[in-house]
Amino acid sequence: HPVAPRAEGTADAPLAASGEGSDLTAETSEAPANGKPSLADKIIYSGYMYIETTKFDEAVAAVDAKVKEFGGFIESSNINGRTEYRPDGTTSLVDRNASYVVRVPSAKFDAFVKQSGSLGNVLSSNTSAENITSQFTDAEARKDSLKVQEERLLAMMEKTDNIKSLIELEERLTEVRYEYEAIERKLINWQNQVDYSSINLNLQEVAIYTPVVPVQRTFGEKLGSALSDGWNGFV
Repeated sequence: HPVAPRAEGTADAPLAASGEGSDLTAETSEAPANGKPSLADKIIYSGYMYIETTKFDEAVAAVDAKVKEFGGFIESSNINGRTEYRPDGTTSLVDRNASYVVRVPSAKFDAFVKQSGSLGNVLSSNTSAENITSQFTDAEARKDSLKVQEERLLAMMEKTDNIKSLIELEERLTEVRYEYEAIERKLINWQNQVDYSSINLNLQEVAIYTPVVPVQRTFGEKLGSALSDGWNGFV
């Protein structure tokens, strides 16, 4: 499914491992030309690519270089298979493949997907976008509410002399703090996904590229498509 392009401008900051220095309410990207999300929208972009290559080693090296060039990182990778060579140096069997989960700054997501097409013969490619603005806002509101509850519980604990009441307040305070920390971790994880888009990239070594079969259309379909682009397109 096509995804609206994002304007450049997202800060290429590394992922926050623990939340230190992480601005959970920061505006992370400018509005695309299509779709028109606001500056505060939280959108998670992801993609998938399956690519054949006749130059496996060069393609693997190119992935590493491209990820660094775009200011991203490889979250996980797996390379397996084998290539057998004849005495004359030609190959008798090619059967290697590599799978990656790549993370790149969201502002550079579209450019990375487009340039990755140069790695070989693209057999499959798709992208998607998930708008989590509503869930993010609700979680922030719940986090703020829990903070207020924590402050009230602490104030009540300072005023009570009743042991039973104190124990109950401490138990409730523990529950509030546990939920607060869980929401905070979720917000940090969401923000990391918003800031750094993910691409599942699969490389398959082949001796010969799989032919791409063109889509056959009737004259009526071609005529309709041409007319939609204007009279000049039809001519």
